[in-house]
Parts: sequence; C-alpha cells; structure tokens
Amino acid sequence: MPSLYIKGNILRKEDRGFEKALMDTLFNKLDPKRRPFCIITPHNVADIIATIRYAKSIGKTISVYSGGQSWSANHLRENNILINMGGFQHFQINKETLTAQVEPGVAGGYF
Repeated sequence: MPSLYIKGNILRKEDRGFEKALMDTLFNKLDPKRRPFCIITPHNVADIIATIRYAKSIGKTISVYSGGQSWSANHLRENNILINMGGFQHFQINKETLTAQVEPGVAGGYF
C-alpha cells in the first residue's frame, strides 16, 4: 500500500488521540458509530493535494470537516479519509469592496 507523507497530522484508528479527535468534531458528543480510516489535519494546500491523491490510490472516499462542530455528524463516514480543515483559519475583509476571503476553518467567533 502506498504511504502518505504530509507536513500535517495523520491519525489512524489505532493511534492515541484518534477517538478524542473524532468526538471533538461532534456538537452533541453522541457517538455515530462510524469511524474513518484516518483523520488528516493538513498543514497546507500541498497536504490536501497529497491526501486526495493518496485516497484515490488506495480506493478511499474523502469527507471534509470544516472545523466547527456538527450535530448530525455528516462528515463521518465508515472507513473513508476525513480531512479536518480546522487549521485553515485565515480571513481577509475588504471594507471598500465589501468582500471577504475566508478559509474553511474560520468560525463565526472570529468576526
């Protein structure tokens, strides 16, 4: 099986911290009884690209968690690769043009 090398973090089911990382994505803390193959927390866009290529090479689907907390746990799928975008928290607001560029990990409390 090919290996995944990224600057970010890789947590597999058997790794310490996996269950905590998984449950931290849930607002209601109710266990949906679904476990991804691994949880990827990318450091940069290159990590995301590498993860997508890796998933394709091993026949895994991908789901994305933006960094907030989900009530319904839609991001949790059995035996897929979960990409946690919570670290992508940069935003830029242009008051003159009334536009914003916001990465997926930005929560409402940042504003």
